[in-house]
Amino acid sequence: VPGGPVAQGAPESARALLGAAKRPLLIAGLQARSADASAALRRFVEQSGCPVLTTYKAKGAMPEAHPLAMGLYAGGVAEEPLVRDADLVLLYGFDPVEGPPQAWRYKGIKALELTSHRFDPQLLEPDVSVVALIGPALGALAADTDSSGWAAGELARHRERIRGAARVEPA
Repeated sequence: VPGGPVAQGAPESARALLGAAKRPLLIAGLQARSADASAALRRFVEQSGCPVLTTYKAKGAMPEAHPLAMGLYAGGVAEEPLVRDADLVLLYGFDPVEGPPQAWRYKGIKALELTSHRFDPQLLEPDVSVVALIGPALGALAADTDSSGWAAGELARHRERIRGAARVEPA
C-alpha cells in the first residue's frame, strides 16, 4: 500500500538484501525529518550499529554528536570513500532533489530504498524499493541488519575526514 503501514514487516526481498550486507550505510533524506521517522532512525542505528549520512534537508534527524553520525551526504567527494566502502546503501526517505545533479555514481553498490511515495524521475533505480511509512518499515528491518563488517576505528576515520572537509578556517 503506497504510503501505508508495512504489512507483516518489510518484504522478503528487502530483508534478504539487508541480511546479506555486512557494511550497510544509511543515507537519511527529507522524509526522515518527521518525529516518528527520526525516532525510528535513532532506534535503528542504536540496534544495528549502521552508520548514517544525512542530506542537508535531513539535518537534525540524527544527533550529529552520535558516533555513527558520519556527516553530510551532498553527493560530493568528501563522503565518496565511505559510500564506496559500503556493500549496501539504504536510502531512508531520500528525495531525488537531495541528490547531485549528475547521475548516481555508486551503481556497483546495492541499494535499498524506503520511501513514503515513488518519484518520477528517480535519482537511481534501487535493487529493492519499499513504499510505505518509512519509520515502521525501518523498524521491521532492524533485526535483519548486520553492521559487523565496519570497524569502529574505520568509521571514526571516515567521520573525521568527512567533517574535516566541511570545516572552514576563520579568516
